[in-house]
Amino acid sequence: MSVLGNRVVRVEDPGLLTGTTAFVSDITDPLLDGALHVTYVRSAMAHARISDVDTAEALRQPGVVGIFTANELGLTPQPSPYSPMFTTCPLACEVVRYVGREPQGPA
Repeated sequence: MSVLGNRVVRVEDPGLLTGTTAFVSDITDPLLDGALHVTYVRSAMAHARISDVDTAEALRQPGVVGIFTANELGLTPQPSPYSPMFTTCPLACEVVRYVGREPQGPA
């Protein structure tokens, strides 16, 4: 239901409920053998300054090939194409301004 009480039709549900939706892990193309997966970590804070990103423990996990932060890639805030008052960066650098979800996994 929406805030106004109108029904919101979710177009993805029939495929998810009937098992006909294809997921990336379902693709069996030989060209993808040995391909890596990527995961982005989202901030637990809605607005915060980034002082440090400690990747040591994550790098020790089995299967982890690399971890890249904005600082390690040399990314810096650039003027936003939408407004000269703001800057943007492909990965969070200096400040995070969006809170993400906690990863869902086995309890």
